[in-house]
Order: sequence, then C-alpha cells, then structure tokens
Amino acid sequence: MVISFDGTGYAGFQIQPKQKTVQGVLETVLETVCQQKVTVVASGRTDSGVHAKKQTVNFFTSNKINCGHAKTSLNQMLPPDIRVLSVEEADKEFSARYSAKAKTYSYTIWNGDVLCPFERDTAMHIKRPLDIEKMKEASASLIGYKNFKSFCKTGAAVTDHMRKLTDIRFETGSHGDATPTIIKIYFTGRSFLHNQVRIMTQALVDVGLGKLTKEDIENALKKESRTNGIGTADAKGLCLEEVLY
Repeated sequence: MVISFDGTGYAGFQIQPKQKTVQGVLETVLETVCQQKVTVVASGRTDSGVHAKKQTVNFFTSNKINCGHAKTSLNQMLPPDIRVLSVEEADKEFSARYSAKAKTYSYTIWNGDVLCPFERDTAMHIKRPLDIEKMKEASASLIGYKNFKSFCKTGAAVTDHMRKLTDIRFETGSHGDATPTIIKIYFTGRSFLHNQVRIMTQALVDVGLGKLTKEDIENALKKESRTNGIGTADAKGLCLEEVLY
C-alpha cells in the first residue's frame, strides 16, 4: 500500500506503548478489513510530527481481499489525516523497507515576517531573510557517500554512519507577493540516519543566516561527532515525498 498522512497528531509512525501512532491506527483498521491481525512494515519510520505524501507499507494476510474494495473500505474507516492512495498485491519477497532503492524527503521553510496559519504545522518559520545561494553552495558538501555521524541523533541505535546522498535540490516560491518566500529543500538517498535530514536542514538554514559557512559543514563531517553545535530542525517541516523501488 501507498499511504499519505498528516503527522501532526501522531507520535510518529511506529507503534509505541500508550501513544497514538500511524502504524497503530492503520493496523487496527486493517484487522477489520482482513479479518485477522496483521503487522505493517513501512519503508522507514517517521518521528512525531513528520508527514508523508507517499509512504509505502506492506503486510501479509492469509485471507483473500479485493485490493480495490480494500482501498475504499480503509479510507472510509481511517481518520481524515491518513489516506490510502493505492493497494496492490506484491510478491512474497517484497519488503517495503528492504526493497527500497531510494527515498526523497522534503523540508519546507516559510521565510517571512508572518507565518501563514495554514502552514503552522508543515513548515519551519524563519523571519530573517535567508541567503539561498549560499545554502545551495553549502549543500554540495553533503552530496556523496560520506560518514554522517555528525548529522545523526545522539544515541541512535546504529553503528554504520556511512550513507550516500545522491541529490539535494531547492524550490522557491512566493505567497501572493515577493515576500514571504517558501523554500522547499529535497533530499534524495538510499537511506537516512535518525534525524539526518532535519540536522542537515538546520545546518543549511544556519548557513543562510550567516551563522555557519560551507567550510563549517565540511569540518563537521570530518569531525564525525554530534558535538558540532548544529541543531535539529523542527519535525513539522519534514515530509517523506516518495519511495522508489
């Protein structure tokens, strides 16, 4: 299945005790449709407040279901902030997580004096003007196969911090007039470390504000330590755009 969700009201995708999660809500509804308990496997976990336009998930059921009917039934039962975009039968060997070839995340920045109320849960608000050209220039330092330990959440359960970032691109637009500017940064790679996109985004924002330079980002990569003074951007601006197989 490919699903879309607004993560504002959820404690992330993965099931957690006594917390409302996307996986928990999805599995509850799937149990009704499949007439048996099922476990959902996602292409990746998203943190509390993070959104997804096209998150891929898979599950196994021993009961026969009609994919078209299942999509309709699921959307009738799910809350409006979770939608099922498509349902199809896959090979038994398919894994939403391990079969993925690449993922694209986006981060949205509202760069202007007043934040639009409709964007309060989907964008980071930066009042001071950002130097987008310097941000683009600095982003080049992050592309390639590198050790991203400096851009990983402290205490994350991972020993291999090597990741390949294949592309970073920027899109800008205005909301009615020249200001404010809406900046969307797209990050594409095979896989990402915990909080990697949010930390990279904060680093680029700090470059845009003149707090950091391209050289500072390069030095942070070389340091291979989270103690580099770079913060973590708010979760609400992050969105999983799509997963490629």
